Amino acid sequence: MLRWVIGFLIVAVLAAVLGFGLLATAAAAIAKIIFYIFLMLFVISDCVPPAWYASMKRCCSEGVTRLRPAPSEVVRRRTASCPA
Repeated sequence: MLRWVIGFLIVAVLAAVLGFGLLATAAAAIAKIIFYIFLMLFVISDCVPPAWYASMKRCCSEGVTRLRPAPSEVVRRRTASCPA
């Protein structure tokens, strides 16, 4: 998203140098809007914990060190539940 902002700023500067004032103003306004959207999304993503954080915290507090069982444990479970 910041690449878009930089791109619009470059367009604005080039348009201003070449004398296209209206185009420069529009490009600068678009760059400013995109930058504020980026800033808002960045702050939100920094303040809100990711969805997996709660499950990770719950597993660690219960003493579970692994979220997935080892492959050997899965094989043992399958063979133990199958009738012989």
